[in-house]
Amino acid sequence: MRIDYLGIFLLAIGLGSLEVVLDKGQEDDWFGSPFIIVFAVVSLVALVAAVSWELNQKDPIVDLTLLANRNLALSCVLFFIFGFVLYCTTVLIPQLLQSLSTYVTNTFVHAGYTAVEAANRALGELYAVLNQQASLLSYLDCFLGLIVPATLGLLLTLTIKKFGTGGKSAPAH
Repeated sequence: MRIDYLGIFLLAIGLGSLEVVLDKGQEDDWFGSPFIIVFAVVSLVALVAAVSWELNQKDPIVDLTLLANRNLALSCVLFFIFGFVLYCTTVLIPQLLQSLSTYVTNTFVHAGYTAVEAANRALGELYAVLNQQASLLSYLDCFLGLIVPATLGLLLTLTIKKFGTGGKSAPAH
């Protein structure tokens, strides 16, 4: 089996440059900075070249021809959306809350608790919607498998938040 070194190189350069753009863009005024513009162009060129290269290789590192199957392509798109939503709710919302001047927080942990509470409320709303739909009643048992652990997780985090560790640290192993 041949290893597609050029495909690996193009993907690494493209995704690495995209990571730099996304990480440093806000700090460096996005496309007002020549540094960000250079990395954005490098990322775009490398990723387009990688897709073109991978589509024309006998043994590609990423077999993009598999996306011709509609079911696989749709599942990839849905997993991307799912990951985007999870990222937004677990990373971006707490950061947004910490940046608001009206949201008083001592540590980053408080924003995390807010995210857990919001997720629990969202699960409760979803449960109420599903409960109203007669055709979806058969799925409620599966859904309860999500509500109960989420509620227990919320109670655990609130208990930890209330009682804390008392200033004691965990013993070293």
